[in-house]
Amino acid sequence: MPDQEIQYKKLREERPLGLREDACLVLRAPRYATCRACETACPVQAIKVGEITFELGDACIDCGRCAAACPMGALGLPGFVVPEVKPVQGELSSAKPVPVECWKVPAESSLPDAVRVPCTGGLSTGRLVELAAAAGDRPVQIWDRGWCAACRAGGGPEHPVSGALEAARGLLAGAGVRPEKLPGIAFMPLPAQLMPAEIPSSTSQQTLSRRGFFSAFMRETTAAIDQVRPLAPKSEIRRKRGFERTPMPSRERERLLLGLSILGKSTDKPPPSEAFYRVQISQACRSHNICVGICPTGALDIYEEDAQNGVVFDSYLCIGCGQCVTVCPESAIELSPNGNDLMTIGQLRLTRFGVQDCPVCGQTFTAQGGSDCCPQCAKRRQLASSAFASLFGNNR
Repeated sequence: MPDQEIQYKKLREERPLGLREDACLVLRAPRYATCRACETACPVQAIKVGEITFELGDACIDCGRCAAACPMGALGLPGFVVPEVKPVQGELSSAKPVPVECWKVPAESSLPDAVRVPCTGGLSTGRLVELAAAAGDRPVQIWDRGWCAACRAGGGPEHPVSGALEAARGLLAGAGVRPEKLPGIAFMPLPAQLMPAEIPSSTSQQTLSRRGFFSAFMRETTAAIDQVRPLAPKSEIRRKRGFERTPMPSRERERLLLGLSILGKSTDKPPPSEAFYRVQISQACRSHNICVGICPTGALDIYEEDAQNGVVFDSYLCIGCGQCVTVCPESAIELSPNGNDLMTIGQLRLTRFGVQDCPVCGQTFTAQGGSDCCPQCAKRRQLASSAFASLFGNNR
């Protein structure tokens, strides 16, 4: 269910940041994953990710920018749940923005209907799209109080939410949201002396219920959720796992596509093609299916049908991590943004190979290269032939 609470394991007892180890790309595939998005995003360099370790240092300031950068939603911090946006009465109700600001702003200086988060830099693209869906016809405004440059969570001259905001605006425009309704930043300065040194704790803020938000605003979206979140392949496609970790859909991608789908109901448009990736597999493929095993979300899977099998790709699940490209021994996989090609959105079969039973061991294998037996038996046959040649010479 979309309102199901996700449990994160605290990285430090005294800090609220939590991690889902089974969703972290690096911890899932330490030899192949190069993702360091959380490390790069942290403005105080508090995160260190090793091949099998994830460490949070004393410098953490609880801003949530690491969680916003994670493509899998493997990091979680209290305070970023999208709340129910209450309707506004009056003729200009649809024009009144939904203000969003950080916990550092004193409650008495904040509007009663403001959405308050630990740091606006902790809002991911998916969170912004989700918030735009919750706001309905009201535009979302990130209120800049003029404090970000001096705040340790700011991390530079640009507003910390600018990157995610630019991406969200592009996707929302592609989903048919009118320019005046797109989220933006509004400069609403406050005296610098009002800014506290640290981000207040979550206990000092009002708790907002994710369950309340979804039940009040998304009661009619069950069908849309089923379309947006194909967590298992279609019936004719058989999942074949066991040699790698169980695939896990990205929470960040779920909220992004769910928000776009909800908005599409009012704009009568599907999610924009720019929200998806394209994967192509060349004829160099030898059907090792290592790409299927390494894929963290199950976007790549195996199908079997009518004495044929191959790899099927689901663009709804793909986060563009590129691990399939990295592990392919034949360099047969190409990953790229989808662009404007609507034909590749959804499930697409990328390869097709014939299958047959090995006459030596009886195992079913993918037939290719003219071999009449499975790769294991072919290898044993080759080793036996080499051993015979070394003992008796090539003429015997």
